Amino acid sequence: MNKTILAAIIGAGATITAAVIGVYVGRDYEQNIVQNQIEEVIGDNVNVIGDGNTITVNDVKSLAESYINLQDQYDELQNQNNFLLGENVKYNEDLQAANDKISELSSETDQEIQQLQNQISQMYNVDFQNISLTINGVDSGHVDRVATINNETFYSIGFLQYIVDNMAVSSNNSRLFIGNVQSEEQMPVSLFDLEPFTKGCLSKETSMKDTYGNEYEEVFKVNTIIFLSNNPILYAQEYNVECKYSKFEFDIFFPKEADQTTEYEIIVYGDNKQLKTATINRKSKLHHIEIDISGVEFLQIVGMSEATHNDYYFGMVNPYLYP
Repeated sequence: MNKTILAAIIGAGATITAAVIGVYVGRDYEQNIVQNQIEEVIGDNVNVIGDGNTITVNDVKSLAESYINLQDQYDELQNQNNFLLGENVKYNEDLQAANDKISELSSETDQEIQQLQNQISQMYNVDFQNISLTINGVDSGHVDRVATINNETFYSIGFLQYIVDNMAVSSNNSRLFIGNVQSEEQMPVSLFDLEPFTKGCLSKETSMKDTYGNEYEEVFKVNTIIFLSNNPILYAQEYNVECKYSKFEFDIFFPKEADQTTEYEIIVYGDNKQLKTATINRKSKLHHIEIDISGVEFLQIVGMSEATHNDYYFGMVNPYLYP
């Protein structure tokens, strides 16, 4: 028995299969066997038609085209999937960048809020009001402004002008002038600002009280030598004033902590010549002294008392040299 079978089978996806088979057979029995075998292979997707000797598989071209279409759709879906995967990566990167920016802005905002809070906490609390001026219990009739800034009180310059009888009030750098403005050359010089040419009995103190309870800041403590000492100028504190000043002014007082049983004496010399002497006791109040020092090159100061113990001393304040 001659038999020729030509077959081609094409698979699509996971379930699609198409075949082209040419068969030459001699009997229907054999055709049925072939048809059954084909159906086992391609399932219910095709019909097998036989005329006794020849069998064909219907819609092979259609199945092949469907497979190609499905393959194209699969490729397109694969491409779309790959594109979406790329977009997803980019989205995640953009999302991370956005979150990082949000964190950065949040940090900057927190810093700005903290700075604003610090500025608010440092803002001044200012209160203004009008008050009247009373001098020694007598109403002056003058009313002016007062400002309280962070519990510190500031008075209008009008009060000062009224007190100094309307003399000119002005300022220059760190100085407040009443009356005429003076140059540096015209300004008095504090003895505290000069270095002694010869160190003697004066030492600087930051605070000291007198017997009346008054407290003075920036004080010279004048230690004393015995009254009976010969040539007391040998113990004087000496300043080279270079003949630049015409007057020396200062105040002396009796300290509360000094020995209360003795008197204290101050002697001022100019070029080894005695210019002034003054004595104070425990009942003395602040004692003001003025001395003409015109033409003096070396100014000398010495203190004297009955003894030289550590508690035998007196105080000097406001020591100024005037041009």
